[in-house]
Amino acid sequence: MLGTENDDRRGTSPVITIIGGKNSGKSTLNRYLINSLLDKVDRVYFLECDVGQTEFTPPGCVSLHCVSEPVLGVTPADDPTRYLTCIEKCFSKYVDLKEKGPLIVNTCGWNKDASPKAYGAAAYLSNENETTLVMAKTRVAPVKCLTLPQLELMAAIIGARLAAHLHSTLNYPKIVFWSDSSIVLHWLTSTKTLKRFIANRVKEITELTHPYKWRYCPTDNNPADLLTRGLTIEQFDQSIL
Repeated sequence: MLGTENDDRRGTSPVITIIGGKNSGKSTLNRYLINSLLDKVDRVYFLECDVGQTEFTPPGCVSLHCVSEPVLGVTPADDPTRYLTCIEKCFSKYVDLKEKGPLIVNTCGWNKDASPKAYGAAAYLSNENETTLVMAKTRVAPVKCLTLPQLELMAAIIGARLAAHLHSTLNYPKIVFWSDSSIVLHWLTSTKTLKRFIANRVKEITELTHPYKWRYCPTDNNPADLLTRGLTIEQFDQSIL
């Protein structure tokens, strides 16, 4: 339910009240209204009264926010580049603060998809009846700190180079590439301008893997994930991957 009212104490600015139960779509409507209003005005004020399912603050807080930039209305998997850009802008705001305090960063669930210590790729030959591991390659993460999505991109490069090497030797007719990183898959198909580090590696991957397609697989079903974490002989022997 949506209601509006005007008050002479606020001039001509309206008050829009969003009312609804759980799972009624209030969050989606809130973001839509904020972004729509920001197309016409410089700022929108948001009074947080839902202390159980807040939009901008930890649960249990009643707060007033001044919003001057569009609100992210998608998940990281929907638009990873936009998601990371929003994080960079927020962190820049923190860096520019004259009086800083401790910063706590609450990360998203996809951080579990990669290891910060190593990355790698595995190649399999498959027919209708049998799948066989042919070759695998892993590398230790560079000393220079890279983000987890960047490490996942490096793993995709290893996979592309591995496939190119095997294709020149075995000359198999069909290749399918898999990745458990939705961010990497987004970068590989993005038409937007990417940062140089990402753009250079996306260019190499695209050239090596064209015209074959990349597909998504869950981390739990990705055998290359074992390369990044290490495992004993017993664990390897018992692994279904």
